[in-house]
Amino acid sequence: MRDPALAFAILLLAGAPAAALVGDAAPAEWTIARPAVMVFSSHGQCSGVVLAQDLVLTAAHCVVAATNVKIVGHIAAAPFQLADVTKVALHPQYDAAAWPTADLALLKLSKQLPTGFARAFLGTRAVAVSDRLIVIGYGVATQGDNKSAGTPRMATLTVTAHSDNVITLRDAGGGNISGCIGDSGAPAFAVRGGVPALVGVVSRGHCGGSSLVIPFARYRDWIFETARRFGSPLDP
Repeated sequence: MRDPALAFAILLLAGAPAAALVGDAAPAEWTIARPAVMVFSSHGQCSGVVLAQDLVLTAAHCVVAATNVKIVGHIAAAPFQLADVTKVALHPQYDAAAWPTADLALLKLSKQLPTGFARAFLGTRAVAVSDRLIVIGYGVATQGDNKSAGTPRMATLTVTAHSDNVITLRDAGGGNISGCIGDSGAPAFAVRGGVPALVGVVSRGHCGGSSLVIPFARYRDWIFETARRFGSPLDP
């Protein structure tokens, strides 16, 4: 059900340290953007990715000590509240004072998401330098313009460095598209055999510079174990 007050707040409120696709990022194609959602809380706005119809993965710093956490989607050109978050699991190795860190959180939802929002395909292959990843986020399109947030945008970014802990991305076209405010938790996909496979989620972004992604593979066991504990088991 649409919540006008929430929609208005999303457009006006800047989140805690986060990352969004500033620059000339294009509106996301819905066939690719279906797993991407907004995570809205007392901290402000972030992004997230659907792993099951009642389970979302985001960045831990978006929800640590947060209240009133909700999942919001962009339907028919407007933000709609989709579900409340009933349980939050931060990765046990997450440390807000350290970097890089396990900046991941799983969110259990109060109800199933509409069928228009599809679960992400979970990747298994590691990335390599020069690979191109598609990032989809709901953050600001123009740095300093909070009203430009709330619309899913996508960009193809190039892997310039990677480790087990973090993947560094830059604009594949040599421009200034990158993470900024509102896209922490945004999914990064590698296209494998024509299918977008989840590689990780955005943790940090230097507006107009690099985007830093926490890789999914290293934390796969924790994600699957937590999903089972939440009653939302994932396919291997």
